[in-house]
Amino acid sequence: MLSRLLFIILLSCSSVTAFAATAQIDYNPANHIDKLTNFLIVPTGINDDTKVTQAIDYQVSRVLTQAGYNEYQRVPDFLVNYSLAPKNGKQDFIIEAYDPSRVLLWRGSLTLAKWPTQSLAQREVLQKALIKILAKFPRKLDPQE
Repeated sequence: MLSRLLFIILLSCSSVTAFAATAQIDYNPANHIDKLTNFLIVPTGINDDTKVTQAIDYQVSRVLTQAGYNEYQRVPDFLVNYSLAPKNGKQDFIIEAYDPSRVLLWRGSLTLAKWPTQSLAQREVLQKALIKILAKFPRKLDPQE
């Protein structure tokens, strides 16, 4: 019992220290992304593990849908992609939103202090990171506003 409790405490501590800082956002409110309606996730993939990519796609879609946007394949108002970029021995997890002509509308990133080797752990770290990043994504405005 004590070993299980210790494991849970260590696990919770490790997830807290997985991020080196808070999410960094690059966004010009004049782009009015909050007045757009439909998005499409452009598949980029984080690694060769399709389960990680599918989990991240699902989570991005879920968070943006909860913010009032619709995932739409045919004629999206904006495109969303994500990537990992090495930085000083760490990884930057980046989420970007573009208009259909590829003009950057919004960019959020978070430096990951630790990058796990197992895909399940990678998925968990990325899901927590994307929630922190997308918490700063503009909520869709009501059309009457």
